[in-house]
Amino acid sequence: MGIFNFCCALEKKNCLLKGADGQDYTECPIFAVDKNWERKFEMKYSGYGSAEKAGLKVYDLGHSEYFDCWGVTSEDKQAHFVCKECAKAIPSQVDTFEEVEALTVEEKKAKCVQELEKDLCVAVKERTNINNRIKNLKAKLKRLKKS
Repeated sequence: MGIFNFCCALEKKNCLLKGADGQDYTECPIFAVDKNWERKFEMKYSGYGSAEKAGLKVYDLGHSEYFDCWGVTSEDKQAHFVCKECAKAIPSQVDTFEEVEALTVEEKKAKCVQELEKDLCVAVKERTNINNRIKNLKAKLKRLKKS
């Protein structure tokens, strides 16, 4: 697979990618943005589904259907990309990608609740398994005492 454009997640009226043939914007400045479209971080697009800055590599979520082929894992940095024209609609430019990834208080709380619910579900399953084992052992003990 050769070089290709990034996917501009906003595609506003004056988007640079409108009418592009697929290889017009393969080495250009782009912005990685947070999922709430409030923070942007400038990077340089590589032409191969990712952007880089100061040794940091971030993959374009607009090309997520290729992540398996590229060996991208959940551990790899990922974000939506927007062109410099569409990025003008995003209010805050940040200095680090970590600020793009930063969760809001509500998102942190929701993530914590989700993790606790998952842990609770696992604990309930474990308790059920323990209760079944106790029941089976009592039944075996009862049968042995009768014989």
